[in-house]
Amino acid sequence: MTPTKKCADSQLKLRAVPTLINSQGTGTTIIQFSPQAPIAPPGEALTFFTSSQAGLSTALGVLRSGFVIVGNVPTTDGTIATIGQGSLQVIDKAGHVVATWTDPVFLDGPWDLTIDDHGSSARVFVSNVLNGTVVRLDVAVQSKGPVLLHKTTIANGYTHVPNMAALILGPTGLAYDGVTDTLYVASTNDNAIYAISHASQKTSAAGRGQVAFSDQHLRGPLALRFAPNGDLLTANGDAVNADPLHPSESWSLRSQGGSSGNRMSIRARAAHSDSIPCSVMQTAAAATMIRRPHPSTMPSLMMSPTVWPCSR
Repeated sequence: MTPTKKCADSQLKLRAVPTLINSQGTGTTIIQFSPQAPIAPPGEALTFFTSSQAGLSTALGVLRSGFVIVGNVPTTDGTIATIGQGSLQVIDKAGHVVATWTDPVFLDGPWDLTIDDHGSSARVFVSNVLNGTVVRLDVAVQSKGPVLLHKTTIANGYTHVPNMAALILGPTGLAYDGVTDTLYVASTNDNAIYAISHASQKTSAAGRGQVAFSDQHLRGPLALRFAPNGDLLTANGDAVNADPLHPSESWSLRSQGGSSGNRMSIRARAAHSDSIPCSVMQTAAAATMIRRPHPSTMPSLMMSPTVWPCSR
């Protein structure tokens, strides 16, 4: 399957289109669509950008100014043997590259990202799958494009390993809560979601952060995204969970308050299979909804989820 990522506020959807059949790290295309419009028939989607650098990842974000930032982790043959460091490309509204950012330490396999956008400035948080880190890029947003000012590693130590199904596993989805200044990280191979406190202010890395959620209900979490109501959505991935007996499902976690640190507890409830389409959160086996904690419960947090099967 080819990974996809939808940015609801930007009306953009990233689709990694392989040049070799079922080859990872070879996608080159960003397509554009309206969320309210019908799904385009095969082969008729509107191409927004075709990259000269292969292996576009789900590190995709859009600034208020209209500039698009996308990462790539390339291979030449779809295997870990030829995997490359990758980069972040900055693209204008017309689909033209205005900047390419590379760094062997701070951009070592940009796998996913999220943006804290303030108009004239922004913080771009990036998960790096090749070295198991999360970095913050502080940028100034100018008329000709964002200018990279500072690069800071704010978390490290996430497991990152080759994988036959997914090419590589490591820190993936990111979601930033500006109210509590907390960055949530889905670490796929660790089967855990971590919380990094003071994410906008950290000047160095001190491990993975606090465990926000980790138990048998996570099976390779991938993307993270806050829903409009504050729930946090994540997705289980088949690269870690290859058991066909595990159903596709969605979880909702709600803050209960407590003294066990940044931990969550589980409470499940099944619902109709067409409740939430799996395609909302990449090509994943399941989706999880996590209630964003109220600031008064931080850092003491316990969460309780609800589960729904999701349709494919």
